[in-house]
Amino acid sequence: MIRKLRIKIVLVIVLVAAVMLGVIFGMSYTMTRQDLRAQSISMMQAIAANPFEPIPPGQSRQVRLPYFVLRTDAFGNLVAIGSTDYDLTDRSFLRAVAAAASASEADIGEIPAYHLRFCRVDGSVIFADISSEQQTLQGLVRSSLLIGGGSLLALIGLAILLARWAVRPVETAWRQQKQFVADASHELKTPLTVILTNTELLQSPDYDEAQKQQFTDGIRTMAQQMRALVERLLELARAEN
Repeated sequence: MIRKLRIKIVLVIVLVAAVMLGVIFGMSYTMTRQDLRAQSISMMQAIAANPFEPIPPGQSRQVRLPYFVLRTDAFGNLVAIGSTDYDLTDRSFLRAVAAAASASEADIGEIPAYHLRFCRVDGSVIFADISSEQQTLQGLVRSSLLIGGGSLLALIGLAILLARWAVRPVETAWRQQKQFVADASHELKTPLTVILTNTELLQSPDYDEAQKQQFTDGIRTMAQQMRALVERLLELARAEN
């Protein structure tokens, strides 16, 4: 019973800790993802203000992510401008990402196949690379798993020690109860043995009336001892209640 109680305490502590760690890491992941997404969208919207404006010599846009912008000219042709991280002469690539963005009704969305996020602003579609964002989130997940796993292992050891400390009073009470039951059983066994022995002697024809009276007195004395012991047990039970 004590062992099962220890196991239950350890399981409860570990379960509560696992839930708390899961909530903390989940909130951290969600907030980090939202922050990275908001920064990416803010950058894309800043670019969208005037994406085709010529860049003066010696100056460059302060861009955090590789990007490119697509716009359809008056003749229906795709016009692209962006960072050198993309081959903007690859018309099949440009048509594929433009079609994927057009298939979505949302103004802001993602194209997982190309690791891109798009944003529609004033007839232009800005695409930004989200590979680094995904790697950051994956690194956060790996770190969370390592930290969470190590924390749970340490917590299991702490929970075992805490469970031993917590059940120590129960274990002591359990030993005392077992000893009490053993002592009470012994106290009841002795008079019961005398009563049974005297009862058998009373049924024997080898004893006269005086001896049988002694046997009867012995039975009465042992019965009174048993009665007194039972009354003390009842008083103890009432006091504990």
